[in-house]
This record gives sequence, structure tokens and C-alpha cells, in this order.
Amino acid sequence: MTQNSVDARTVVQTYLEVGNSAQAAGKFEIAERMYRAALLETQRSEQKDSTPPLVLYQVASMLAKRGRVARAERLFKRAMTQMDALYGTDNPLKVLFLLRIVESFIPQGKLRAAANTYKRARLLLNVDCEVPVYELESVLLRIAKQWHLHEKTHIAMDVYKDIIALRQMHVARNENQL
Repeated sequence: MTQNSVDARTVVQTYLEVGNSAQAAGKFEIAERMYRAALLETQRSEQKDSTPPLVLYQVASMLAKRGRVARAERLFKRAMTQMDALYGTDNPLKVLFLLRIVESFIPQGKLRAAANTYKRARLLLNVDCEVPVYELESVLLRIAKQWHLHEKTHIAMDVYKDIIALRQMHVARNENQL
């Protein structure tokens, strides 16, 4: 590992931390700028680990929060493609990327694409996943609410069932660790 790659990682991490703090404070414009700066730094340093797709994910998440869902969707897909190239298509983190794509499809009225992508994500929900359960539940709840807004109650109910199953799996896993 070269000194430059260590420096680039430190710079990226700093941008992400400042972006996360700005986001937590509701300063979304600043957060987006920090995430974009982190993205530029990962591209400049040509990092070959999970950092570039995770930074893309952060930028896409911020765009989605700011209502720019079409752009967010493209970045989520690009991040997922990069993640697949790094770790293969069975990567457990992929579930979060897929769910965020679903979340960006629904407000755009891409309901069939959202439903099909959700089916793909459901297959990965049962796999041991590195994504914190609370983060998955949060995204799933937002998706269920969006389905309700589009009067697709039957799909929303499936999402709620998945949330319950995810919670039960998490509780069972924690009980086994005790």
C-alpha cells in the first residue's frame, strides 16, 4: 500500500464523516457536497475496494432525500454494478442497494420495475447480511409507505411481513449468540 492510497483513504473518510455530520444536522446541501468530494477523491485515487461504491451509495442516498430520485436511481445502479464487480453478485450488501433502487423507482411511477427489483432483494433478505437490521427496516418501512401511497396495499403488506421476518431472524440470531 502506497502513502498516496493511505492519504486518499483518509481524505475520503474525512469527507464522509463531515457529510454524515452535516446530514445528521439537516444540512443536506453541505452533506451532498462532502459526499461528492469523497466520490471525486475515490475516482482520482482509483481505489479498488468497497469505498467507491459505498461513496456512490452515500451520494445517491442524499440525492434521493433531496427528491432527485431519477439521478439517485442511476447512482444506486452504478454503485451496485461496482459492488458486483468487486465481490460478485451474491454480495450480502447488495440487498441494501436493491432496496434503495426500489425506493427510488416508486416515486417515479416505475411500479413494475420496483416490484421486480423488490423480488430480487427479498431473496437476499434471508442471507446473513452485514447491513444493520435497523437500516434495512428503515428502508423497508419507507418502501411500504410508498406502496400505500400508490394504493398497492397488498405489496405493502408483503413488505411488512418481510420486516417482521427480518426482526425475528435477528432476534433468533442474537439469542443463539448468548
